[in-house]
Parts: sequence; structure tokens; C-alpha cells
Amino acid sequence: MLTLVFTYLYPLLSISTVAGYLPQIKEFIMTKEAPKGFAVTGWLIWLGENFVTIGYGAVVLQDLMFCLMTSLDVLLIAATITLAVRAKRRYERANNTDEAVKIDFVRAALC
Repeated sequence: MLTLVFTYLYPLLSISTVAGYLPQIKEFIMTKEAPKGFAVTGWLIWLGENFVTIGYGAVVLQDLMFCLMTSLDVLLIAATITLAVRAKRRYERANNTDEAVKIDFVRAALC
């Protein structure tokens, strides 16, 4: 019985995490200002950690559902990083500041 509960609860709650990312993603799409308080390094660490977690799920656990749910996190984290960097770059270019050069370096590192 408990196994059945978690079999359905796990993907349901994992998919609901999308709702947690959407406000941040929307903000980066809509903003005309540079993102404040967004630590790209931290997000890149989480992205790398989730890639390792997918590998662990595939090789050690051999759990497709686990890998799919972790892949969803990877997709959302990557989208958040990409949109944050683009928002910062868009702001810096619009204001002709030297920060645009630094953002191009981060963008190149991500691609």
C-alpha cells in the first residue's frame, strides 16, 4: 500500500516543482533590469549535481522515473540560468556598460 502511494506521489510532487521555477523564469523573461542576487555559480553547481544524480539514477539505481524527474530539474535549472544571463546581458547592452563583456564570458562558458 505504501509503495503504491509513493509510486504516484513522487512524480506528482516532482512535476509540481515546475510551479516553483515559473515565477523566476517569468521574471527573467519580462524584466527590463539586471537580475539582482542571482548567483550563477551556485546554480551551475546545482546543475552539475543534478547531472551526476541522473547518472547515479541510471547506473546504480536503474530507476527511469527517478532519472526523468531529475532531468526535469536539470531542464528547469538550465532554463533559469540561461534566462538570467540573457536578462543581465540585455540590460547591460541597453545601458552600454562594461558588464556586457563579463556576461559574454559567462555565456561562452555555458555554451
